[in-house]
Amino acid sequence: MKSYIETLVRWAAPKAGGLPKRPANFITTVETDKLVLQDTQPLIKQIEQTRIASPPKWWSKDTRVAKTAEELELIIREAVKAAPGCEDFVGVVIERVTPKSRLDANWEIRGIRFGGVDRQIAREALTPIVERMQREFRLSERPI
Repeated sequence: MKSYIETLVRWAAPKAGGLPKRPANFITTVETDKLVLQDTQPLIKQIEQTRIASPPKWWSKDTRVAKTAEELELIIREAVKAAPGCEDFVGVVIERVTPKSRLDANWEIRGIRFGGVDRQIAREALTPIVERMQREFRLSERPI
């Protein structure tokens, strides 16, 4: 059985670009000459950072992060409330839309809950925030 696996590795390795390199977190022990995991925490953090930093799909150039409608509404509300004069802002309502191109946003503001804030001031604070959020986030297909 071992010879079959070795043959498969020798056959597949050149086609895949060579044998994999040893990960940085592994060390070779002198006694057994085997790879031993040096520290598990950096490996977990590295995997999480790669997962967060990588695009959702390898064939997509869309690097926006998927969020639910409730999460987007909360993020936008907190950003607008941080603007001067908008402390009493209540929130927004997000609506899913069909994008015209593949990199367009798949959501937009359906409604605004102004609360006790002057509408003009709130709209001036809300416009750049929503434009930035549409470049950074996309509405997830289903709730997570």
